[in-house]
Amino acid sequence: MLDVALHTGSEHPDLWWIVVPTLLAFLAGTGTSLVADRVRSTFGFLDDPAE
Repeated sequence: MLDVALHTGSEHPDLWWIVVPTLLAFLAGTGTSLVADRVRSTFGFLDDPAE
């Protein structure tokens, strides 16, 4: 019973089909965020309008 509670899924036969797309999606999201911030700062969208 205890081994069922401690099961992490590391023996899953298609673990690489889960890990690799997850990592690629994370990296794509991070890259998109960095590019979007750079584009917004280039066009002045990040400036505070109250100033």
